[in-house]
Amino acid sequence: MLAGCGAPAHRASRLDHHLAGTGELLPGVPADARRPTGHRTVGRHFGRDGRADTPNRTGCHRSVGAASPGNAMSPSVPDPDGPTRVRAIAEEHFNKVGRGLEVRGYSVLRTARGEDALISTASAFGNLIGARSLGVTHLRATGSDVWLGRHTETLTDAPGPIRYFALGCLVPAARGGETLLFDGRKAARLLAESLHGAREVRIRYRSQYRPEVADHSLIVEDEQHGPVLRFRSATENNEMIAKPAGISEADLYAAVEDAVSRSLALIHSWRAGELLLVDNHTMLHSRAPFAGLRHMFRFRYDDPLHPAVIIAR
Repeated sequence: MLAGCGAPAHRASRLDHHLAGTGELLPGVPADARRPTGHRTVGRHFGRDGRADTPNRTGCHRSVGAASPGNAMSPSVPDPDGPTRVRAIAEEHFNKVGRGLEVRGYSVLRTARGEDALISTASAFGNLIGARSLGVTHLRATGSDVWLGRHTETLTDAPGPIRYFALGCLVPAARGGETLLFDGRKAARLLAESLHGAREVRIRYRSQYRPEVADHSLIVEDEQHGPVLRFRSATENNEMIAKPAGISEADLYAAVEDAVSRSLALIHSWRAGELLLVDNHTMLHSRAPFAGLRHMFRFRYDDPLHPAVIIAR
């Protein structure tokens, strides 16, 4: 069992579970109907597929299930209303994904394998949220025995981190490499209850690779969700600039890590063609050690430092 999977996950209603659960599909929608105008795609059909987001015995959520063949729309059958109907289907399903993100803070899409399908789907989600740009980065590595520390994405960027990012899988690891999500809303609540002065904590975060630096309160007020945690596990690039009296940095980090561990929401085992959409203002994430080649895409929406792809309107 993966470390930290010991607390009940966020409970959603059956409707919320349907909207936000892993495996939200665009049944029978051609790839070019899910992309903004002018964006390159392979033009393949996305079949009807199923994934379930089921709680394991500890209450955490694991992405499980297998693909099933679908009933793709055939381009050889004349249908004068086809383009309009396809766009309506795409809009309906992406709206479900958006509502699911509001409830849980994440959603997983299954699409065709390959770069074009992932980029097309990521771009279509960008249109849904009104993003102006999409930064695309390849994450390719062969084996790692290190856990990636829990963190908020782009924490070193000022004035604040981006709202949404996504991870897409090109080649899953032979073993391990799961992505873990932690609910920052629950973690903030737990920490405020257990640590006196938690709201006083401020940490300065520096980038290991770039000159960016930013200061953040440990608990911030989100306009939509209320108190949420904004955090990166201890590294040499963190600097504690404010904390309550009477507690050491080590004990403070231990208290935060405990609250984050108790807020585990998802353990996602990757398959090629999957796209994990994340609300970065409510969720923290991490990555488990892995063996073999692991090739991923990282998509950042409206990242001022990496606006690699401009989303057409």
